[in-house]
Amino acid sequence: MDAERRQRLTAFLIWFVTFNAAVGVFERILGIHLFHFGDLDGFAHFRATAFMGHPLENALITSSMMFLVLAMPWSAWRKAFVLSVCMAGILAFGARGGFAITLLMGTAAAVLLGARALLRGEMRLSTLVNAPLVGTLALAAGAVLTFGTVLGERIVALARFDESAQARVDAFKLFDYLSLNDVLYGVDFAEVNFILKLDKDVQIIENCWIAILLMLGAILFVVFALSLLGFFRSISRGRAPHRLCRDELRSGGEHQ
Repeated sequence: MDAERRQRLTAFLIWFVTFNAAVGVFERILGIHLFHFGDLDGFAHFRATAFMGHPLENALITSSMMFLVLAMPWSAWRKAFVLSVCMAGILAFGARGGFAITLLMGTAAAVLLGARALLRGEMRLSTLVNAPLVGTLALAAGAVLTFGTVLGERIVALARFDESAQARVDAFKLFDYLSLNDVLYGVDFAEVNFILKLDKDVQIIENCWIAILLMLGAILFVVFALSLLGFFRSISRGRAPHRLCRDELRSGGEHQ
């Protein structure tokens, strides 16, 4: 797939996930689920489900797509809009840990990509001029959200280490029942379900990365992680059509 088609596909996926996040925010505001997925209504606190079902799966996919937004050749304002909707969506899905990690990693990635583009002379003048303003507005919006709204009060109230956070930590206890061979090559989920019934402290695996590790095993998990990293890197390398055209013109001039 050439760079232009890859960028179009990436843009389509980003806008779909953004729309899904917007639906999640809409559900959160109204306090209703537009689509019902089995027993997902049984949370202690309301969590949006949107099109993708489980709130944590929604948050994971939304968070992953946000890093692709940084690699798109879009204006600072469009990126800020998409990222704001996605961050609001993560909050609507109730993934407070995912919200904090995405915020920290996203800020680091934005600084890294911005510094690299600036050093290479690839940053648009409009982006350079608007970046401080966008950053200031983002900080102001975050402050208003945290201290001036009911949703912000809810986030602060959920900042404590409660049963949901404890469940994610308890999931590590599963490794006490597994052999080195199970960890390296994966374990059948029938055995995992047996362990869940055996250990009363671990009732559900809420940590998706542990679930993937148990399913694939450590060896394939490393392959999966490297493949995922390579995917994001390939997207960022082929993100700009103007760079592709520039390279084609340069190569054409060399042939002449």
